[in-house]
Amino acid sequence: MLGLACSGELFGSPPFDQTPPHLRRVNDVAFSGDGEPTSFQKFGEACQIAVELIEKHQRPDVKIVVITNATLFHQKRVAEAMAYLDQHSGEIWAKLDAGTEEYYRLIERTSIPLTRVLENILSAGRVRSIVIQSLFLRFNDEGPSDAEIDAFVGRLRELITGGCQIKLVQIYTVARGTAEAACTPLPAAELDGISDRVRKGTGLVVETYYGPS
Repeated sequence: MLGLACSGELFGSPPFDQTPPHLRRVNDVAFSGDGEPTSFQKFGEACQIAVELIEKHQRPDVKIVVITNATLFHQKRVAEAMAYLDQHSGEIWAKLDAGTEEYYRLIERTSIPLTRVLENILSAGRVRSIVIQSLFLRFNDEGPSDAEIDAFVGRLRELITGGCQIKLVQIYTVARGTAEAACTPLPAAELDGISDRVRKGTGLVVETYYGPS
């Protein structure tokens, strides 16, 4: 697939032949999907394969992105894989979708505490510059409260104060069907409001991605 994309041959086949010319490019190789990529026991080997293929196709401009919930950064094998990617144009996009434990558990549906996520993001961000990805939505027609956003901004400030290097915060919402009908997109105006509060409260660079129009 990487070879087809790099050569341009991919865009001669449907449905990729409908891709606008200015979008016919390879941005990155991303580890993501419906599950946590770092939970795969051979994640480190997968990273090495990606690096080897990028080198094979002579595309040093193509980075490797790991989109992760940051729950496993403390494991030795994951830390070693991230250190390897640091030397090969790797980038960590760590999820942080809440400021309080209560809201975190409502949205994430996990037994892993928010404190572990924050500690892992902090430790990873002390080593390399990272991206924070934050999803905000309406659950049962209610978006996050003002207090929750204040807490979220506070968490980002705590990370910065602790030495976490955050190059960018991505604020986005639901863009496709979800497992629960109660989860719906946050309107653009509310997303813009959250983004503005993050900028003003932290000084960080923020990008906003909207739901279906």
